[in-house]
Amino acid sequence: MLVVVEVLGSISSVLLLFLYILSFFHLDSSALKWKITLAVIFLMVILSILNLFPSFVIPRVICLTVGGAILSYLFFNTTIWQAIFMGVSFEVIAAILEVVMMGILGLLHFDTALLMTRDNTRMVFIIASQLLLLSIIVLARIFSKKQEGGLSFEWLLPLFPCQILSVFVCYIVLCKTVQNSFDPFLILVLLTLLCINITIVFYSEAMRSSESRRRNSELAEQQYTMQKEYYQRLHENQEETRALWHDIKKYVLAMQAFADKKDQQQLQQIVQQANDTLDSISTVVDIDNIVISSILDSYARSAEESDIDFHLDVMVPPTLPISPVDLYIILGNTLDNAIEACIALPKGKRYINILLRKENGILFYRIQNSYNGEKEKIHLHGKFHGYGLSNVRKCVSKYGGSVTPIQGTDSYMIEMYLNCK
Repeated sequence: MLVVVEVLGSISSVLLLFLYILSFFHLDSSALKWKITLAVIFLMVILSILNLFPSFVIPRVICLTVGGAILSYLFFNTTIWQAIFMGVSFEVIAAILEVVMMGILGLLHFDTALLMTRDNTRMVFIIASQLLLLSIIVLARIFSKKQEGGLSFEWLLPLFPCQILSVFVCYIVLCKTVQNSFDPFLILVLLTLLCINITIVFYSEAMRSSESRRRNSELAEQQYTMQKEYYQRLHENQEETRALWHDIKKYVLAMQAFADKKDQQQLQQIVQQANDTLDSISTVVDIDNIVISSILDSYARSAEESDIDFHLDVMVPPTLPISPVDLYIILGNTLDNAIEACIALPKGKRYINILLRKENGILFYRIQNSYNGEKEKIHLHGKFHGYGLSNVRKCVSKYGGSVTPIQGTDSYMIEMYLNCK
């Protein structure tokens, strides 16, 4: 029984350590899953062996601290100093929570001095502290802004009854200890419940990752569709331009002939036909960066269809250290909002001005549009349905940038800075 208890205790400690690191850093995309699993299992085995010797307190602390630092450095996007901090801070927080738990037990009128002198109740005490740590990690993940998306309440719904049951079992074990009727089997039940709690959180993490991949896949598909349409329009524009050059020669010859005859009426008709032909040629947004070109071209056509004056001032290099998906989220959401605000206005008052430049390693993006003076709302019906301005902020923060909305009486402007060094 003791061996099983110690093994389960080691498993829960290492899994909590892994969740703690995951709350602050992303897994390295190049890290192989089997290597991560092997490293976690190895740390569990070492910790289980150390836990069999109650006097090995310092070696256990060193094992978790060093193990946390190694896991952070090898499998997460951290520097060596960040990895060391993660290992040390986990142990510090665990120690603080043990003190907090001791205070809680004192408020419940338990004899903490007596409880801490017994090995079995010491184990219960540690489990209760781990439950508290798990709750803090879960809350951090739910309200996390650093991650691509926090954990959903729906995915974590089974966790709450399981945690309540765990706390109830903790209380029963402590009461039985005070009454000198301790049952070792209850510790096994309690550890099992703790592991189930942790498993639910890992399942929620897996669901979050799956949802994130699905959304990125949707955006990638939209990106592909936009670029495909852009290339098609570019090809059509080239064909129209070739045909135009052929027609221009005819118009020039005709105008020359009517000019020689001094036939002003026919000359004016030919000039008008030439102007109509030039106006019929569709324009394509063509800048060096193909991703930005395809996005802006798509929205330029949407603006034209809605009688919106669409002005661009763009100067960016062919490549940027910003993922295409993030560019689509940033530009797509802000343009969706701008077009929606303009459509609410009468024709003639609709405009969108865009300034996008990269200078000194900083990408500056400003979008200004007319609107009716009401509070700007998050767009819900465009190409980027469901992603919203909150995701724009998350994308910008990934590149150490900032988002500043500026609301005027009849115009709305958003300015963004992204670090592209």
